[in-house]
Amino acid sequence: MRSSTRCAARIVTPTAGEPKGFGEINVPIKIGNVPILPGDWIVGDESGVVRIPKARAVEIANRAMDVLEKENRLRGEIRAGGTLAKITELIKWEKAISEGKEPELPKGNGSNGSHSKKPGKARKAR
Repeated sequence: MRSSTRCAARIVTPTAGEPKGFGEINVPIKIGNVPILPGDWIVGDESGVVRIPKARAVEIANRAMDVLEKENRLRGEIRAGGTLAKITELIKWEKAISEGKEPELPKGNGSNGSHSKKPGKARKAR
C-alpha cells in the first residue's frame, strides 16, 4: 500500500519495541535537543526539517506566502525577458516606496553620472 504522506527518518528498524503503557497525546517531546510542544508545526522537504512554534505559525506562513508571491513575480519578469539586474533594481525601488522613502536612481543612468533622487514624492505601495 502506498501513501502520499511523506516521512523522514535517520534509520528504519523493523522491530516495534516493547509495549510499556498506553502512551500520551499532546505532551511536550524532544527530538535531539529541540523541544517540540503541542501545536508546533513540523515542516520539511528534501533539504531539511524545521520546527515552527505554534505562536508564530500564522506569521511565518504569511511571510512564506509573501516570499512565494515575490519569487513567482520574479520568474514571470524573467520569462518576459527581464534581466535579473533590472529586476533587483525594481525590488529596491519597491522596498523604498513601501517604507515611504524616496528611491534612489541606479548609478550610471544620468548624463553626468551623478544622481540625487528621483523627483516627486514617494508613494506607499498598495
